[in-house]
Amino acid sequence: MKILFLSHGHPSLQVGGAEVYAYELFKGIRDLPGFEAVFLARSSEPGHNARGGTPFRGLDGRSDEILWQSGRFEGFYKVQPEKDVYTVHLRELLEEWRPDLVHVQHTDGIGYDILREIRRTVPAAPIVYTLHELQAICHAHGLMITWNGGQLCRESSPARCHGCFPHVAPGRFYLRERMIRSQLDLVDQFLAPSQFLLERYVEWGIPRDRIRFEEYGRMPQDTQPGEPPRGGFAFFGQVAPHKGLLVLLKAVELLRNSGFLDFHLFIHGGNLEKQPPEFRQRFDELLTKTSDQVTFLGRYRVRDLARLMREAAWVVVPSVWWENSPLVIQEAFMHGRPVICSDIGGMAEKVTDGVDGLHFRVGDAASLAATMRTAAGSPELWRRLRDGIRPVYTMAETVDFHAELYRELAARRKVA
Repeated sequence: MKILFLSHGHPSLQVGGAEVYAYELFKGIRDLPGFEAVFLARSSEPGHNARGGTPFRGLDGRSDEILWQSGRFEGFYKVQPEKDVYTVHLRELLEEWRPDLVHVQHTDGIGYDILREIRRTVPAAPIVYTLHELQAICHAHGLMITWNGGQLCRESSPARCHGCFPHVAPGRFYLRERMIRSQLDLVDQFLAPSQFLLERYVEWGIPRDRIRFEEYGRMPQDTQPGEPPRGGFAFFGQVAPHKGLLVLLKAVELLRNSGFLDFHLFIHGGNLEKQPPEFRQRFDELLTKTSDQVTFLGRYRVRDLARLMREAAWVVVPSVWWENSPLVIQEAFMHGRPVICSDIGGMAEKVTDGVDGLHFRVGDAASLAATMRTAAGSPELWRRLRDGIRPVYTMAETVDFHAELYRELAARRKVA
């Protein structure tokens, strides 16, 4: 079987959980007997279309890893205005290679309307779509938090979305939903990496029989868990408002003010420079106030993860949005680290309170401070929760799942 993977980025250029997962899955399928795979990844690097007008080029000369400068992107309706990117260039690629199945991992920066071109050009090829986020439902970057108040949002509608974006008429939100739904109707099988995300899309309107739960599989890592320093906490991820870092730093401030100092927090993450000025200012203020207990180390490399995990006993995931299926939780578990997380969404689903981690009330710095104090003061609790961590779902297992799914869908479409 010839499988075309479509991703909104290549991990060598754009490091993110969805990109890394999609690429690892591609490599796993490519190496299976009876399969051939191509990884087509959007690239925002300039100059890719300099070779005779084509927007494609092989990464490092490879023919199975292709970078695609996909053109402009319309962010509201999430479509591609430069249609020749599809109707000329993508169509030529599809007609030349004739994939037996197309697995769309993400359409951000590409456009949902690519699904119609795939269906038009290779009508016999089933389309699989992995839902990594909620962007189809929510214009606020798929976060499902109110844009003007930062409150958790549980459903979208033209009126509610207009409340977040008063400059956009309710009718446009209605049209946005209808347009996106019309493209997604062309998908044969959706996959969701959490039950939380799955249920959100079922509530939104995707038929339950067309969407399956499939956890992110993870590649084996060099893990040397060992006994960690007592009272060590670590954050891994983007330094951004929705990741809850202000809640975390406020919790540290509360602990300091109460006289509890027997702990340390390491913050590993980048993109602070890309955040709104008011967030950067508040982050810097809290960091200065808590500098004796907090070390901000900035970006980290994946190959350093094992060493960084060894420096802390607990991984904290304090996000103030739902988090669909955060890879950092699996990474913490792979390294034998219990997780302290907000009690909502994909976080609460992946971490069982009192079994392999601890929950606190989302957005509540006092609740997080109390939880961290309990965690730092009880080595016995840490050992019990560490022993409660179950084996992480592996990439080998998810490759087997996908291979069987691809065969099933191809056979079903032939019969139809």
